[in-house]
Amino acid sequence: MLAWLKNETLYPKLFWQAKGDGAALLAVGSRRELSHVPNHPEKRLFGGMIFSAEKRSTLWHSFPPCYFFEPLVEKTTGALSPLPFKKQTLVRRTDSPSFEAWEKAVAASLQDPKIEKVVLARRTTLTFKEKLCPWELLSALRERARNATLFGFQITPEAAFIGATPEKLYTRRETRLVSEAIAGTRVQGEIGLGDKEQMEFDFVKTSIAEALAPLSHSVEEDKREISSCSALFSARFVVSSMMHDWFLSIQ
Repeated sequence: MLAWLKNETLYPKLFWQAKGDGAALLAVGSRRELSHVPNHPEKRLFGGMIFSAEKRSTLWHSFPPCYFFEPLVEKTTGALSPLPFKKQTLVRRTDSPSFEAWEKAVAASLQDPKIEKVVLARRTTLTFKEKLCPWELLSALRERARNATLFGFQITPEAAFIGATPEKLYTRRETRLVSEAIAGTRVQGEIGLGDKEQMEFDFVKTSIAEALAPLSHSVEEDKREISSCSALFSARFVVSSMMHDWFLSIQ
């Protein structure tokens, strides 16, 4: 089925496989498109929006700030044959910021007593000799990220967004909202969580609970477990809340 997405000439193209769900959704083409967040749509729509327009990177210039679409063709399948991935020749790698600048920025942040947690992240740009196929790349990623939600979105022949995330921002059914997060990432083989990892875990859990509290009757932890993804493992937890009835009327 990934080969079907690869060979289709209709855009946009979509792939979605939720963590723990054997079925994958594939879609191509568009019956209609929206440039705003839909309110109570009658049909199932797919898309997304930027978190902050003020911090929009030029990396995303091919994607609208907000975009939702109703697919022209949808297919659901539980059987996905992997696509062969041809190893490409890497021409250049650019890290932004550089490791030295990154290290200095982290060290400076740790000196600020108001900062409780620093998330290490930077952008790496890889330039290859030949054009990459996003669906071949997603197929290879799928083999290495079994315990994650996989997604792929190609809006034009030149622009695609693929990924694998072990977390879930939220799922809502009526007034019940569920969020999944991980914290305290360590290399596989190390047993249990140390003090640092436990502190990270508690910080993230408290942050989610505090964000949901004004909107909810109750917030509680449903599940806690060790979760592995690729060569790492983390403490994964599920938080659920029962939202106030007025939350359903928000447009």
